[in-house]
Amino acid sequence: MNAAVRLTLYGAGLIVAFVVAFGLAGVVVPDSFVDDWVSRSSTPHGDEPAAPSEDTPHGGDPAAPSDEMPHEDQPATPSDDETHPAGH
Repeated sequence: MNAAVRLTLYGAGLIVAFVVAFGLAGVVVPDSFVDDWVSRSSTPHGDEPAAPSEDTPHGGDPAAPSDEMPHEDQPATPSDDETHPAGH
């Protein structure tokens, strides 16, 4: 088979695959999800910080480091007594 014919068939196959994927996504993805996605992405990053919540104390960024310090009764690192029990 000629290389030009192969490339044409490959390109046509890609077009068909993307059209089918687009149509399937339009049927499967709920409209409420699309509306939420569009409303979140229409605001550029950094213009409007998200309100902190219990789960994300740094303005909605779960990847941000935590400011929380360990409680007095919970050491930050295990003590020698915890890592080397008596008698061992």
